[in-house]
Amino acid sequence: MIRKPTYEELESRIRELEKAEAAHRQILDGLDKARFSYRAIFEAVNDAILIHDARDGRILDVNQRATEMYGYAKREMIELDVQALSLGVSPYGRIEAEKNIQTAAMGEQHLFEWRARKSDGELFWVEVNLKIATLEDRECVIATVRDIDARKKIEAALRFTQYTIDKTVDQAFWTTKEGRIFYVNDAACQTLGYPREELLNLSIPDIDPTVSHETFGRHWNDLLKNGSATFESFHRAKDGHVYPVEIRANYVVFDGEEYNCAFATDITERKRMGQSLKESEGFLRTLLQTIPDMIWLKDTDGVFLACNGQFERFLGAKEENIVGKTDYDFVEKELADFFREHDRNAVATGKPSINEEWVTFADDGHRALLETIKTPMRDDRGGLIGVLGISRDITERMMAEEEKAKLGEQLQQAQKMEAVGRLAGGVAHDFNNMLSVIIGYGELALEQTAPAHHMHAVLQEIVKAAHRSVDITRQLLAFARKQTISPKVLDINKTVEGMTRMLQRLIGEDVDLAWLPGEAIWATKIDPCQIDQMLVNLCVNARDAIADVGKITIETENVALDEDYCARHFEFVPGEYILLAVSDNGSGMDAETVNHIFDPFFTTKEAGKGTGLGLAMVYGIVKQNDGFINVYSEPGQGTTFKIYLPRYRGETDFLPEKEKDYRAERGHETILLVEDERAILGMTTMMLESLGYRVLAVETPGEAIRLAEAQDSKIHLLVTDVVMPEMNGQALARKILSIHPNLKHLFMSGYTANVIAHHGVLDSGVDFIQKPFSKKALGTKVREVLDRKIAAKNAG
Repeated sequence: MIRKPTYEELESRIRELEKAEAAHRQILDGLDKARFSYRAIFEAVNDAILIHDARDGRILDVNQRATEMYGYAKREMIELDVQALSLGVSPYGRIEAEKNIQTAAMGEQHLFEWRARKSDGELFWVEVNLKIATLEDRECVIATVRDIDARKKIEAALRFTQYTIDKTVDQAFWTTKEGRIFYVNDAACQTLGYPREELLNLSIPDIDPTVSHETFGRHWNDLLKNGSATFESFHRAKDGHVYPVEIRANYVVFDGEEYNCAFATDITERKRMGQSLKESEGFLRTLLQTIPDMIWLKDTDGVFLACNGQFERFLGAKEENIVGKTDYDFVEKELADFFREHDRNAVATGKPSINEEWVTFADDGHRALLETIKTPMRDDRGGLIGVLGISRDITERMMAEEEKAKLGEQLQQAQKMEAVGRLAGGVAHDFNNMLSVIIGYGELALEQTAPAHHMHAVLQEIVKAAHRSVDITRQLLAFARKQTISPKVLDINKTVEGMTRMLQRLIGEDVDLAWLPGEAIWATKIDPCQIDQMLVNLCVNARDAIADVGKITIETENVALDEDYCARHFEFVPGEYILLAVSDNGSGMDAETVNHIFDPFFTTKEAGKGTGLGLAMVYGIVKQNDGFINVYSEPGQGTTFKIYLPRYRGETDFLPEKEKDYRAERGHETILLVEDERAILGMTTMMLESLGYRVLAVETPGEAIRLAEAQDSKIHLLVTDVVMPEMNGQALARKILSIHPNLKHLFMSGYTANVIAHHGVLDSGVDFIQKPFSKKALGTKVREVLDRKIAAKNAG
């Protein structure tokens, strides 16, 4: 039977229930308060909090910050797959997300960075802290998400800045106020040649030879005072070489510490270019000052901007005193107006303007005629800078133009003389060949004709006429400078003095001959016979110009012809010369006569009194010896011929030649004779054979070579003409000598045509006989050549 509780027991039970109910209400109140506190904290956190199911990723709860961060309303985010808020929507992203959850499940929490996605699709960086927890019997993932996108961008910018600084071509340094290096970029390491670790253990005085540890403090104080500084210094690389740098230093406070952030640029090339530019500017300045023309530059208002030394001479002032002023500050108004008018004309036309003006130089007062070119000057953009002026002194040119007509006449005369000379030389050469035949055969005919025979006198007259003709042709050859000469170094005073007695007899007793030798006359090199020829012809002409009694004067003198003198005398060349002057006080000549006195066959004498070749021969001799001749004459005032012969600068012992004593003209040797003129070949053969020689006569060089090759017996002498078909005499002699090495040779010609002589002058050791020649002259010359050669061989 169940016992009923007592009243007291019921009251006690009621009180226990009331206490339990109160305790429950208290618990519920605490839970409500806890829930409220949790939610308040949950919502108040600055980071986004997302709670999602660890199994399927479904979002269970988010705080307000999460909705703001991702751009969703809370109701939109609940029940979303957490992958929708992540970059990991791709299979790769899901795998990465699962790995992160697994990692978090293995420990208390897992922190990582991730790219999240907002509701509009924008991606941003977040830092995620994952923790696994069991909520209401459900395994959940609590993700605390912090927006680090701004930080990431700053870090990226810093990395970019760091990369840029590391890769810049300038050397970057951060140093402390003590000068210790604690940051350098790649360029600094490469340029200085240090590894980064080694360079960071150095100080500024270790790389800058101009700075010491003691002096660096002054640099820091200057930087502290000014905040920044730009200056030039030097860096020393690890290998020891020093190079110039430009430093741009900046005072920086970072994290409470003071630093020097400096950039250094290697300016070696800039320095080199600067020096090169400086040298170029110096060169151009020197060039400007060296140019003999006056040069200046004015601006558009006529104000001087620059000038050279020649322009300074004109204005009588230095450049620094000229620049900034105008023409009106230095010359009279009329001339200044003239200058400015031409300045404006150059600017208006846009092209060079040329004018001439007479001006007086301020430095020494001399007057000069200037030709001035004024040109508009423009800069690189085409803007007008001013007017460039260049003035050249043309005073001498003007004077030269006044001489131009006179020199032109002299040139025409010289060209005429040259043309006549060529003609005369050619005629004389051909005529000489004919005279050789006439004289040769005439002499042979005389030898075979008895003196009593009536033809003997006729033949004598023929030979005499031929010899007189020889004198005429030789005068023509002398005029044409085609005669062959043998010049010698001589004392012209002794040569002339030796001629005075003969000259006095030649001009007669009525004419006084005065010989006025100069003192210490220089030596000259000329054929002595040519001196005789010139004196005879000049003295004979002088005598004929004197009507009754008179005087002829011969003088010598040393003279030096300068450029100024030669500029006014056509064909004259500056240098030292011996002057040989022949003067007379005869009738003199007018200008027209003087212009023709050297023409061949020109004469003022009566018919039969002169050939007109005497002075032509003198002219030819002077020219052949590289000299000059001047004539001064006026009617009634007499005439002076001045001959200038070049000074000889070699040894001048003037040793007289020994007299030659040749043996008889006859001989017995074998002679190879080569002559393309058949008549001369026959005549010369007869001459040599009549003198006892064995003659091998041929007409061409080819025949001579073949004969020499086939000849077994010895050939003693080659006698050859100079100008022939096939080859000249000199080339033939070389060929024959290769066959008969001991062969002697003698050249013959009417003139040499520069084949065996240089400008008509024989080289030493060359034997030559002039056509036409007599039998006696030929025999003597042949004997001379053979005997001298034999003597030389025997002596050796």
